[in-house]
Amino acid sequence: GSGYQKKEKSIEDKEVIKIPEGGIDLKQVLSDIEKRYLVKALEKAGGKKKRAAELLGLTLREFRYRLSKYGIKE
Repeated sequence: GSGYQKKEKSIEDKEVIKIPEGGIDLKQVLSDIEKRYLVKALEKAGGKKKRAAELLGLTLREFRYRLSKYGIKE
């Protein structure tokens, strides 16, 4: 086969997105989501960064950069 695996449904399939009248800080929202996924992947991978990166579809280099960017302790 092609090695393609079906991914989880996208966020838009799971919930209705609402934007309040006052708007949102999208950069902050996306940063918060990214941080939660990084931490969750590390937990699921038992602290193994290479496996955590794989879980998120990132290279190890990309994963380590993001950990550093958010000050997440390895």
